[in-house]
Amino acid sequence: MSLPDVLADVLAIKGVRSASVVSRDGVVVDGVSDEEQDLEFVAGLVASSLASSQALVETLGESELEQAMIEFETGPVLLVPLAGPADGHVVMVSMADTGDLGRVRFQVRQRLAAIADAVAGAAPGSAPS
Repeated sequence: MSLPDVLADVLAIKGVRSASVVSRDGVVVDGVSDEEQDLEFVAGLVASSLASSQALVETLGESELEQAMIEFETGPVLLVPLAGPADGHVVMVSMADTGDLGRVRFQVRQRLAAIADAVAGAAPGSAPS
């Protein structure tokens, strides 16, 4: 499955407003949205948010960041770092409401392997070597 197809599958989850894969340095690899959204701008925010979260992980002596959630007035954003061949990339999912968070987290987790495989097979240079 291609990355756009996998992200479209994530967008189809009830309550999801956008889904994208972003490199840790803030570059959008690909993204889909059901509304007008500046994914490039949001990707830059993801990079800084993830850096802050990682600093907190290290300060607390935890091993790895599994996911982070940031709640905004317009709804929560879920950040999930990818592993394996897609290490260095993050899945970013924005939602309409915190009531959707549990279902979205579960369903995104079920798709992480497919997302990572699609990132690894994306355009040359988008996945780390």
